[in-house]
Amino acid sequence: MPDKQAAIHEMRRVLTPGGRLGIATWRPLEDSAGMVALNAVAERHVGRIVDSRHSFGDPEALRSLLTDGGFSDVTVETVAHDVQFADGAVFARLNAMAVIGMSEKGKALSEGERGELAGRIAADSEEVIAKATREGMFVLPLTSNIATGRL
Repeated sequence: MPDKQAAIHEMRRVLTPGGRLGIATWRPLEDSAGMVALNAVAERHVGRIVDSRHSFGDPEALRSLLTDGGFSDVTVETVAHDVQFADGAVFARLNAMAVIGMSEKGKALSEGERGELAGRIAADSEEVIAKATREGMFVLPLTSNIATGRL
């Protein structure tokens, strides 16, 4: 959500009185060693990445946004959980596609060039994936903020 206030305003607009809102946001990138490792591999190919998926990890900022946006009974809980993927290589490629677009170099590439680069990044991520694979499943520990509120 680049414009967080506008997004909350729109969520409020579409809810009926008494309606409930639920939002989940990823915690800061530093809270996920697996994502840090995968992004480090990608950065060797594309330079600095600003991973916007982790841009709203502060629970108090989330609480304030909802309260200031007119929601009541706001709660924010931080939850740690493991996300499991049957195919770590597919996850690595999907993650590469996402972060390529978050780099200056990636923004200048054609779709075909992005796909080719994502394949190279995914291949270079094999060691990271292997270290986090247990019983055939790629396991990615993540922490999220779960926020709820009422209109």
